[in-house]
Amino acid sequence: MAIEASLLKLFGALEESGIRYSLLRGFEELAQVEPVKEIDLLVAPSQRAEFSRIAARCGFMEAPRWGYEPHYFYVAYDREAAAWLKLDVVAELAYGKLLRWLPVDLAEQCLARRQQAKLAESLTSTDKSGEDRQAEIANGKSSIENHQSSIANLRFTYVLSPADEFTTLFLHCLLDKGMFRDARRERLLALKNRAEKEREIKETILKNFQPYLPAGVSWQTIGEIIQETDRKALTKHRKAFSGRLFRRHPLGSLARNLRTRLMRRLRTPLFMMRRRGLWIALLAPDGAGKTTLAHSLLKEQFLRARLIYMGTNLDSSTVGFPTSKWLKKRIKMLESKKSPLNKLLLKALKMANYLNRLLEQWYRVGAGIYYKWSGRTVVFDRFIYDAYLAAPARTAGQKLRRWLIRSACPPADVTYLLDAPGEMLFRRKGEHSPEILEKQRQTFLSLRDKIPNMVIVDATRSADQVRSDILSDIWKIYRLRVSRNGTHESESD
Repeated sequence: MAIEASLLKLFGALEESGIRYSLLRGFEELAQVEPVKEIDLLVAPSQRAEFSRIAARCGFMEAPRWGYEPHYFYVAYDREAAAWLKLDVVAELAYGKLLRWLPVDLAEQCLARRQQAKLAESLTSTDKSGEDRQAEIANGKSSIENHQSSIANLRFTYVLSPADEFTTLFLHCLLDKGMFRDARRERLLALKNRAEKEREIKETILKNFQPYLPAGVSWQTIGEIIQETDRKALTKHRKAFSGRLFRRHPLGSLARNLRTRLMRRLRTPLFMMRRRGLWIALLAPDGAGKTTLAHSLLKEQFLRARLIYMGTNLDSSTVGFPTSKWLKKRIKMLESKKSPLNKLLLKALKMANYLNRLLEQWYRVGAGIYYKWSGRTVVFDRFIYDAYLAAPARTAGQKLRRWLIRSACPPADVTYLLDAPGEMLFRRKGEHSPEILEKQRQTFLSLRDKIPNMVIVDATRSADQVRSDILSDIWKIYRLRVSRNGTHESESD
C-alpha cells in the first residue's frame, strides 16, 4: 500500500510554505486503497487562501461549496493510483446534522497543539498490533527506518493531539452523523482509555467540552454515549448537545442555517453562472468499448455526469421521445401487411417518423446544453460526427435532416476516439468484419483535422487503463478552466 503521489506532494508543499494545518481524523486510513479517498483537514483561517493556491499547484481543483459553509472542497484525480482524492477543508469547527451551523471555538487550540505523525508507519509497519500502532499515532512518536522511497522527501503530516482528536471526533459522530460507526467507536474508546491513564489528556478533554456540555453530562456519560447503539437515545443526546451549542451563538447559528439552506437551493443557477460543465463525445468503431466507458464515466461522482445516447438504437436511448418506439413498431407492422390503405398510412407514419427523429435529436442537444449549464459533464455515446461513417445522403430529406442536426448542435469540448485495429475489435465483439471495422477506424482517424479537440486514445489496453487516462485528461481540462478563470487566485476568505 502507498499514499497517493498527489497527496504526498500536497503535504510537502504545505510544510515548505509554513501552512498551519492538521488532519482532523482518519490518519490510519491514509494508506488504504479506495476509489474515492476523503481527507478531512483543519487549516488556519488566515492561510486558507494560500492553501487554495498550493492545492491548485498540486493538482487539486477547488470545487463549488455553495450550501456547505464552512467547508471548502478540493478534488484531484491521481492517475497512477486510479483514485479520486477529495480534501474537505475547514478553517473553523462547526457541527450539525446535514448543515454545519453550530460553531465551537476550538480551531486555534487544535492547531496550537497539533502533532507530527510519521507517514511511513502507516505504510510499512506490519509487525505491530493495531493497538500499538494506534497508540503511536496518537502520541505522534511513530518511527521506522525502512520507509518506502515514495515518501523519502516527506515522512510526516500533522494530526490533532489525542485530547483534541477525541473532542472533535465525538462531536462529529454525534452531531454530524447521529451515530458512532464501529471504527470511530473503537478509536474513541482507545483514546478514552488512554485519557484514563494520562491525567493531562483527560483534563484537556474536559476543558474542551466544558462550554458545550449539556446539564447532567459527565465524563462517564460521554463514555456511555460512545457505546450507545440505540438511535432514539443517540437522537436525544444529539438534540441536547445541539441545543447547548445553539444557545451560545443563537443569532449567528440561525443566520448560518438560513444562509446555508438558501445557497443549497441556488446551486443550479450558481452553476449556470459560475461553473459550467463539459461536453464529451465518445467515438469508436464497434468493439472498442465506447458504451462500457460511457457508463463507467456516469458512475464517477465528481464528474456529475449525464449520459446522452445519440445513435439510432432505441434500446440504448437515454434521452428521447416515447413516440419513437411506437412509430417504429407501427411502421414495422404496416410493412408486413400489403394493402392500398396501409401504403398510405405507412407513408404518413414514415413522414411522422422523419420529423420525430429530427426533433428527438434536437431535444437531445437541448438536454445536453441544459446539463452543461447546470455544471454537469455530458457524455455523448455517439455524436453528430458519426455521420461521417454513414453513406452519403441521397435524398433531399436526408440532406436536410443532417444539415439541420449539424447546424443546431454545438461542437463537443473534447472528443475521445477509442482506437484499435479492426482485427482486435472483431475478436472482442464479433460484429461486422475485420475489414469493415478497420475501414471505420481509418475514417475516424482521417477526421483529426476536421473535429476540434479530438484526442486519440489507445483502446488496445484494458478498459480500466483507458478509463483512467480519460478521467485524468477530463480533470485536467476542468482544472485549467478554473485556473484560467482566476478562481484560485482571486477568491478570498
